[in-house]
Amino acid sequence: MGLAQCNPVLVDAVKVSPAHKAQNFWGSIPGTNRPIITSQNDKVNLQDCLERGRVAKFTKVRTIPTNSNSLKQNKDVGKLPVSEKGVDDNMWITVLEKEAF
Repeated sequence: MGLAQCNPVLVDAVKVSPAHKAQNFWGSIPGTNRPIITSQNDKVNLQDCLERGRVAKFTKVRTIPTNSNSLKQNKDVGKLPVSEKGVDDNMWITVLEKEAF
């Protein structure tokens, strides 16, 4: 039991965005334990969020942080999530701002 005297509900943003971000929520609002349903307007794959000419190397990324080095998808190799003209690249700030909030 949490502070709200109820059990937490685990919600992962991966269902409605291109990023994984699992968080626990406590609250007494009715329906918070219902499954999340994606709407037609939700951009749930990384490719849907990128500018023209940029190619997503992954369908989803881990949690979108403020430190761009944390966007690397493989700690051993350091794979960046996007490529443009065959060159690996990070996500641009315009994509981060749209998808992080």
